[in-house]
Amino acid sequence: MKEEVLEKIKKEFEEEKAFQIAYNAQARMANKEIAGRKGVTNRRLYIDRRTKKDILVRLLRKHRDEIKLEDTNGIYVYMGTYREKNNFYEDGPEDIRVSYDDESAVYSVYKNIEHDREVLVSVDGRDYFESKVKIVTGNYEMLQKEFISMAVKNGQDYATKRIVKSYRRSSSCED
Repeated sequence: MKEEVLEKIKKEFEEEKAFQIAYNAQARMANKEIAGRKGVTNRRLYIDRRTKKDILVRLLRKHRDEIKLEDTNGIYVYMGTYREKNNFYEDGPEDIRVSYDDESAVYSVYKNIEHDREVLVSVDGRDYFESKVKIVTGNYEMLQKEFISMAVKNGQDYATKRIVKSYRRSSSCED
């Protein structure tokens, strides 16, 4: 993503974190006061328990329209390889997930870590696609949280290198 977008996310995160701290302090005081009253059944105030990473992912998704695919760091999470159903009676409405190197495989699915956009790549074009981007494996949501958290704290270059180094897809990708 462009640095301007990352700076917006950082600024909004600081504002939201400060609001969360102030709100939670006020809610805790009000809840103590409510608990101290006998015979009164007021409802307790909600304590905001969102983590830093949860807030950052929400802000990343909020600014998704400002992030162009060509401006991302080119990290794609491998989501699986699929074959088409052979007939109407096979289970489920979707194609069937198979191993990466299955002979009946038709396409693989990848998802951009910054943009939430899925890309379907035919098995024939997979080597070319994988040579042009950085492919990682793991839980998409967890990787996205880790990436945006590191990018805000240490910059995009650092986050990209760490994610790719830690989660790079092995050559014998297993499903």
